[in-house]
Amino acid sequence: MTKYLNKKIKELEEKIKFLAAENESMAERAEELFKTNKLLRKEVEARRQAEEELKLKNDELNNFVYSVSHDLRAPITSAEGLLNIMKLELQSKSNDIEPFILLLEERMKNLDRFIHDILSYSQNIRSKPTPEEIDFKQMISACLEELEYLDNIKNIQKSITVKGENFFNDKVRIYEIFRNLISNAVKYADPSKKVRSLVIAINVTKRKAGITIKDNGIGIDKDALPKIFKMFFRGHESSKGSGIGLYLVKQAIDKMEGKIEVKSLLNKGTEFKIQIPNIFR
Repeated sequence: MTKYLNKKIKELEEKIKFLAAENESMAERAEELFKTNKLLRKEVEARRQAEEELKLKNDELNNFVYSVSHDLRAPITSAEGLLNIMKLELQSKSNDIEPFILLLEERMKNLDRFIHDILSYSQNIRSKPTPEEIDFKQMISACLEELEYLDNIKNIQKSITVKGENFFNDKVRIYEIFRNLISNAVKYADPSKKVRSLVIAINVTKRKAGITIKDNGIGIDKDALPKIFKMFFRGHESSKGSGIGLYLVKQAIDKMEGKIEVKSLLNKGTEFKIQIPNIFR
């Protein structure tokens, strides 16, 4: 009898060992399934996000193509109209076409600036930042020289201060930031003010450049302020720009992993505060 019981106990022990091993194996498989499921959930979420981003990009592209075709066509149509008027004037006794030549030149300048913005947009989305040493005073001087065609620029008092360390980051993108923000400060200067000012203050540390660009222009309405960095948004009824300038500024800063803040009050002025990393090489 004892021999029989020992045999049964041994069989039960073997069975328990087998079940324990099976249980451990099932636990390992369950852990693997859990990990696989977790990875699949991440992949599904990543794909969902990618699809959402793709949809947003497609919507943005459609809006971009529509707006660009419209904004390119407008000055061309206007130029064609002016040329027709000039032809009629040449056939008439007055033969006075100088005012129309001036208008035509203005339309062509607008078209050239818009094409420049489109090319900047294309370059910004395609290329990675290329760090170079930047001389801020020289850059701002070159920018002001490029913008001499703007009517109000000579009537604006300018204050430019640069302090701190040497600075390295993408020269092309930073130039575009200054070009667009200075251009806006000039375009939207307040004609009712005797003193129209533009203040640019730059402080460079080993880690970043802090840039402040402040004017006392006509300002931006508080309802429009959250939308100013959207593509083709025009914050003023009097706006003659393409509506892409501030969008380019924001995209350039994002590409360089910087930050931008804006404060503005109607009839008081606008202030942009920018931080851009110092990529020392």
